[in-house]
Amino acid sequence: MKYFIIFLIIAAIVYGLFIEPNVVKITIINFPSSKIENSLDNFTIVQISDLHLKDFGMKEEFIIKSLITIKPNIVVFTGDFIDDKKYLNFLDQFLNSFRSNYDGPAYAVLGNWDYESAPNEIENLLRNNNITLLKNENVYYSFKDTSFYIVGIDDTITGHYDLNSALFRVDLSKFTLALSHSPDIETKFSNDLKFDLILCGHTHGGQIGIPFIARKLAPTSTKYIKGLYTTQHGSIYVNRGIGTSVIPFRFLCPPELTVIKLKSKK
Repeated sequence: MKYFIIFLIIAAIVYGLFIEPNVVKITIINFPSSKIENSLDNFTIVQISDLHLKDFGMKEEFIIKSLITIKPNIVVFTGDFIDDKKYLNFLDQFLNSFRSNYDGPAYAVLGNWDYESAPNEIENLLRNNNITLLKNENVYYSFKDTSFYIVGIDDTITGHYDLNSALFRVDLSKFTLALSHSPDIETKFSNDLKFDLILCGHTHGGQIGIPFIARKLAPTSTKYIKGLYTTQHGSIYVNRGIGTSVIPFRFLCPPELTVIKLKSKK
């Protein structure tokens, strides 16, 4: 029995270090709203978060090739592309491959690791690959005969957020999608501020999917660890991310590519 337990522990460690971190799960979310016009029904958003690139291998190729099958209308990145400037070459390779396989609109916000590593260089790489970086900015995105807002709120953890600038001229009676790296941005909202959908990352789902452990490990002051939450400020989706930080280990919390399909309730 003792040897069996030792075997299970070793197997779990090997699995968490070498297998699960490389197996990306695709999560599909149907998001209904009465603000979504009929022409936006089935409009598809892919969220990629927390790449923490240290290589360009099969996992990264899977993410990019998945876009060919999914055929999203837009792709959004919610920060933490790398955590050290020595990995900029892998980000360059990833973004070049991304653009070779997907020619649609793409938007991004930066995360805390981006600001702590090479923010200017990351911004240049995004710009060179025609990815719109939203630094406390918004766009009024048009599709067919309708439009909606995409609001990019800069990183909370490093103190770069500015809600007044991000919301400049935004009409919240229209469908509004917000992007921000960390779910901690929700603690900065006034009581009456409400978005329709907020996409975040940062937590990695705690990297270990056992609830009481995930809450201890997830770097957030909120209860939003992974998945979809309904809050007074709107729906918040926290992506588990692609990469890892600090410890390259995942257990019962695989990397995630999120596919959000907007659904009209009209």
